[in-house]
Amino acid sequence: MQADYQAKLLHITALGESEDQVSAIRAALEESLQDENVKIGEAVAPHQLKLISSYSGKDAGTSILIGSVPEDGKANEDDSYQTSIEVLQAQNAKADADLQTQLLDCHEQLSKLEKPTAPVGASKTSALKEGVKFAILGFVIGAFLVAAYYGLRYLLNGKLMNCDDLSDYYGLLVLAEYHAPICRKPNALDRWIDHMNGIREEKSSREAVYNLAAANIQAQMGTPQKAKLLFVGNAEKREFNDATTAMEQKLQSAGIETIAAGNVNTEASAIQKLENADQVVLIEQLGVTRPQDLEKELQTLRKLGKEILGVMTL
Repeated sequence: MQADYQAKLLHITALGESEDQVSAIRAALEESLQDENVKIGEAVAPHQLKLISSYSGKDAGTSILIGSVPEDGKANEDDSYQTSIEVLQAQNAKADADLQTQLLDCHEQLSKLEKPTAPVGASKTSALKEGVKFAILGFVIGAFLVAAYYGLRYLLNGKLMNCDDLSDYYGLLVLAEYHAPICRKPNALDRWIDHMNGIREEKSSREAVYNLAAANIQAQMGTPQKAKLLFVGNAEKREFNDATTAMEQKLQSAGIETIAAGNVNTEASAIQKLENADQVVLIEQLGVTRPQDLEKELQTLRKLGKEILGVMTL
C-alpha cells in the first residue's frame, strides 16, 4: 500500500493464489474504504472517494500501469495514469485558487462594515412614557390573568364561585351573601380588589349579612302566628351551624321558629325534619357547594312541595 499525498491517491496491491481470491480481497477493500469514507464524512467533513482504475492479473511480476485498464489481460502502453494525476493536480490547484478568491472577497466585505455606534441615552420624557406604557400593559395583563385564574379555578374545581349563578341559572333569590376578606387585616389594595369584584364592606361582615338575611326573610313571611322556617344546605357543618344559630336569635323576636334541618343530600334526619315546615331557606358556601349537589337539593325540595324563600351564601 502506497499513499501519494500530493496527488491525493492511494495505491493498493493485493496478492492471492487465484484471480478470484484477489478480486474478493479487492472488493472487500473497496467496501471497507467506502464505509470509512461515510463515517469520516459524518464526523469530520464531507469528501469524495473515487476509484480511478483497477486491474487483476495472473502475473504479479508484469509491469502494468495502475491507471490504465488493460484489454484481455495485457498491459496498456498509454499514459492514462499520469494523465489522471495531472488532472487531479489541476483540479486541486483550481479549488485552492477559488478558495483563496472567496476568502479575499469575504475579507473585503468585512473591511467595508462599519462599527456600530452606541445608542443614545433615553431622555427623561421618553423614559417616563415607556414606564407609563409598560405600567398600563402590566395592569391589563394582570387583570386578564386574574380573570383567567378564577375562570380556570371554577372549571377545575366544579364549585359554586359566584352568587350570580344562583339567580341566573337556578332562579333563586339571594337573601344575603358573605365574602370572607382576602386576609385578616386587609390593606388598601385588598379593599380595592374587593371593590372591583363588587364586594362592599358590609358583605365582609357576618353580622351585616345575617341582619340582611333576617330582614329579607321577615319581608317575605310577614308576621304570621307561630311560623316555622327550615334551614337546609350544602355548606360545611360548622359554617352551617354558626349561621343557623345566628339566624335563630334574629328571627325569634319576630315570632319565627327556625329548624336547622341540615343537608338533605346526605342526612336522613334532614329529610325527616322537612315535615315540620313548608318554607325553606338554603345556606350554601362559595367554593364548597357543588352545582350538582345544589341541583339535587332543589329537586328534592320541589318534589316535596316546599316553598324556597331564597338562599344565603357564606
